[in-house]
Amino acid sequence: DYSLVFPYVEGWKDFEVPDKLQKLNHLPIIASRGCPFRCAFCAAHEQWGKIRRSLSPEELVKRVKDLVSRYNIQYFRFYDALFIGSEQKILRFCELLQKAGLNISFRIDIRVGTRKEVLERLRKVGCDVVGFGIESGSDRILRRINKGIKREQIEETIRICRELGYWMIGFFMISLPDETLADVQKTFEFFKYFDVINLQFFKIHPNTAF
Repeated sequence: DYSLVFPYVEGWKDFEVPDKLQKLNHLPIIASRGCPFRCAFCAAHEQWGKIRRSLSPEELVKRVKDLVSRYNIQYFRFYDALFIGSEQKILRFCELLQKAGLNISFRIDIRVGTRKEVLERLRKVGCDVVGFGIESGSDRILRRINKGIKREQIEETIRICRELGYWMIGFFMISLPDETLADVQKTFEFFKYFDVINLQFFKIHPNTAF
């Protein structure tokens, strides 16, 4: 029974997306557990375990089709830490979704550095909104928190997403260990590129590197 895995939430709405998407029939959904990365501040491994697992693209499209049929869902908000994993899985999902002929919109979280070809394919099958965790605009702080990305990669991902017409949501963090005012200023420089900003203060969680 898919409704046990993806319960229909009457009246739920994603307020971080454009008005046109807020007017559609919504559903929050998740297709995977865990994250393969090891950011020093993150408690994902404590929550979900160290092994990342996800539905196959075939099973995910099957469930999406069922939910569209059952509840007339028009917009899906995926809450995965990173959308279903490998590029191969994402491209297969796009292929199957296109074959299914579903006219839906959806939002996912991606990683900085996702290739343009993958983002183009997602855009063509209904992905209108992407969020990505940047945390800091300072390369020094990005290394400190073991983020595994660089400022130049952030800039390139932003450029690609803007070119493709995505609505973008940026996740940022301040008061990180050893952060200076100059580091914070580098983070603030990115705000102007995003449609929605999600800014958090650094929090220390149990069983994380910090």
